[in-house]
Amino acid sequence: MGGYDVVAKKWDEGWELHIADWETAEISIAPDLNGLEAEIMQTRAEIRSAAEAQIRATAYSRQVARALRSQGLSVTDTAAVLGVTRSRFRSS
Repeated sequence: MGGYDVVAKKWDEGWELHIADWETAEISIAPDLNGLEAEIMQTRAEIRSAAEAQIRATAYSRQVARALRSQGLSVTDTAAVLGVTRSRFRSS
């Protein structure tokens, strides 16, 4: 099954769709953003990657914090060692 090749072009009143192939049934829409499409895709990928890294870093820092606390460090000392403020530290 084929598809429509559609380019969405922004104008003052909204978006205009340019459909190149009327012979097929599936539609894929790509906005025309004056050549910034690759940068947008890269930005989205970087945002996803940063969010995933933040999740990993949070889990790892909690693991390290628990290990530090189990060695007898106070909440204040653990926060200082991890380089975070005491108010950001959660001993979970």
